[in-house]
Amino acid sequence: MESDASTSPRRRSTSCYSDSGDSSCSEPFSECGSDDLSFTPAAAAGIHRLLLSCAAEASDGTISSLVAELESPSSSLDSLRRSAMELRLLAKHNPDNRIRIAAAGAVRPLVALLSHADPLLQEHGVTALLNLSICDENKAIIVEAGAIRPLVHALKSAASPAARENAACALLRLSQLDGSAAASIGRAGAIPLLRVCVRERVYIFLKRDDDEGDGGAKKSLL
Repeated sequence: MESDASTSPRRRSTSCYSDSGDSSCSEPFSECGSDDLSFTPAAAAGIHRLLLSCAAEASDGTISSLVAELESPSSSLDSLRRSAMELRLLAKHNPDNRIRIAAAGAVRPLVALLSHADPLLQEHGVTALLNLSICDENKAIIVEAGAIRPLVHALKSAASPAARENAACALLRLSQLDGSAAASIGRAGAIPLLRVCVRERVYIFLKRDDDEGDGGAKKSLL
C-alpha cells in the first residue's frame, strides 16, 4: 500500500543514509568515530561475530526484546550491559536500525543509563545515543527524552574517556536540531566543557601531525 511505503524506515530515513558511512564529528573530533570498542584478545572472536550480526538489519522483535531488557527492574548488570551494547552496535552499523531502535522506545532507557553507577553502562548508553543521533529524525526524540543534561553530566564526570568524548559528539550533533536545542545545551553548562574537549582534541590532532614530522604536519593542514 502507498501509506506503508511512505512510512517504511527506508523511505523515512534518507538523512540517516547520507551520514551512515561516517559517524564522526568535525575534524578535531574525527577519532570520536561514534563507536570504537576495545576488547581483550580472548573476547575478540565473539565480538567479531556480534559485529557481523549487528551489521544486518535487526527485526522489530529483536529490538523490542533488547529494550524490554533495559526497562526490566529484574535485569542483571550483565544483561543490561549486553542489551545496551547490542543496541549500540545495531545503531552503529545499520541506518534502518537507528529508526527502528528509536521507534521501539529505546531512547528513554538509554538516557537512564547515563546516570547508572556502572561506567561501562554509561559508555554504552552515551555511545548508543550518539549513534542514534546520526539520523536527523532521531534528534528531536533524544532531546525530548531529556538527554541533554545527562549528556552534559557525562561529558563532565563520566569515568570513561570514551564516554566523555562521545557525550561531546552527541551534544554537538543535537545542537544541530534547532536553536532551542542549542540554547538548552548552553544553559545546561556544556559550553565550557565542550571548549576544553575541543582544545584537547585539537592538541592531540596537532601533536599527531608533529610526531609525523614537519612534512606531515604541513600536508595535514592543506
